[in-house]
Amino acid sequence: MKFYPDDPAVLHELGVINYLNREYQNALAFFQRALIKVEAIDQVDLLPYWEPLFNNMGHVCRKLKYIEIYELAQKKEHFFI
Repeated sequence: MKFYPDDPAVLHELGVINYLNREYQNALAFFQRALIKVEAIDQVDLLPYWEPLFNNMGHVCRKLKYIEIYELAQKKEHFFI
């Protein structure tokens, strides 16, 4: 993390690791940080690359019972279809 603290791919993977360890709050924090970085990129051609981020955010929100965020993640996925 000390080498690439602002890399959204690294933040996403840290979220996945936390999710697999059932540390859902930490996972969501990493996914949200990654999303902020992705939104700052502002390149439409890169959006399909980030589809797993939205999918994983939906999974962690479902585990945490954050229905509103889960529904937002589902809506974002429709942009990639």
